[in-house]
Amino acid sequence: MPVTCGESGPGVLIVVLEIENSRASSAVVGNWASSIHEWMRNTAPGANDPAQVGGGAGDSGDIIMRAKALGFLASTLKALDRSALKRDQVQRLGMFFGSMFSYDHKAGITASASALRQLVSAKSFRPEVGVKIIEDVCKIKEDFRLQTAATRLEIYELFLQLIQDQGVASELQRKYGTSSSFVGDLLQLCQHERDPKNLMVWFKVLRILLTDYPLSAEISEEVFKAFSAYFPISIRSSANSAGITAEDLKGAVRDCFSAHQSLAPHSYPFLLEKLDQADSVTVAVKASALRSQTRER
Repeated sequence: MPVTCGESGPGVLIVVLEIENSRASSAVVGNWASSIHEWMRNTAPGANDPAQVGGGAGDSGDIIMRAKALGFLASTLKALDRSALKRDQVQRLGMFFGSMFSYDHKAGITASASALRQLVSAKSFRPEVGVKIIEDVCKIKEDFRLQTAATRLEIYELFLQLIQDQGVASELQRKYGTSSSFVGDLLQLCQHERDPKNLMVWFKVLRILLTDYPLSAEISEEVFKAFSAYFPISIRSSANSAGITAEDLKGAVRDCFSAHQSLAPHSYPFLLEKLDQADSVTVAVKASALRSQTRER
């Protein structure tokens, strides 16, 4: 299956037709996945081929070509019918793209996050793969903040997609129980976010964790610290992206404050303290503190 390295165009459509017409035969899918080897050849052994997961990519090789090669795979997945790939193929591809978060932070993250989102929506996707994806993505650690805002948004959307999946939620609860240590990894990863559009998704992730997951008291407090650190929240005109307003952000933070009754021991003292700060806090902030104590906006 000869292809031209690129993220879109006729090459992607040809590959999609071949995969779908072959009913995702192992040979055709394997050839497609291995077709990027030429452009990944300067990376570390084992990360060159989605069919051979186990090594890592590091910083060697041509970053632009590696990014295009991974983008080609991601674009193919996006164009494929959701029912095309088989369970084992989804699992292997998930392992490959997940490995990029450990080994190729310069070229692999944007395309890998996009590819993983497509795999999560596949009909043969299994919840245990979703748990592994969360664990793998968190391995990017402090390099997460060095990614572009658009790349971080892909990752936030991936997290949101996974935690909203009932099967993944059940598997996470089965594996971690109320300790929910994966939540601590998410909090550490995303603690420095400042982009308005990204924050809207991040606050939604936090709210869902509070409302839909049986978190321990300790983890609930850590989630509270994560979103309350943004209160009161404002926005610079230069940072206003995708039409996100200050009111949008304030509403998202308020939703977190009122997400679950377990937050009451933390929320009420925190907000009352804001009300008691006399002239050091504006009337607008005090009004926001009052509104944050209810679900009403």
